[in-house]
Amino acid sequence: MMRRLSQSEAFKGVFMAILSGLEVAKIGGKFVLRFKGGDEGLNELANRITDIMSRHTDRKFPKLFRCLQLMAADGLP
Repeated sequence: MMRRLSQSEAFKGVFMAILSGLEVAKIGGKFVLRFKGGDEGLNELANRITDIMSRHTDRKFPKLFRCLQLMAADGLP
């Protein structure tokens, strides 16, 4: 069983994910990270990061939340 990620680990993961080719999208009012290529391990990480972001980002990190909103809007089809 995987251990729970701390907030700092999650946000480091967000930036690493963005740099490594994960897409940020907003689907159904939530931010979703999707990996281009279908790697199962990276998709699991993306799901965990997305879960943490959906609970904490808008209240505790409003500037990051706004940045992700802009990235999601730019990346949507």
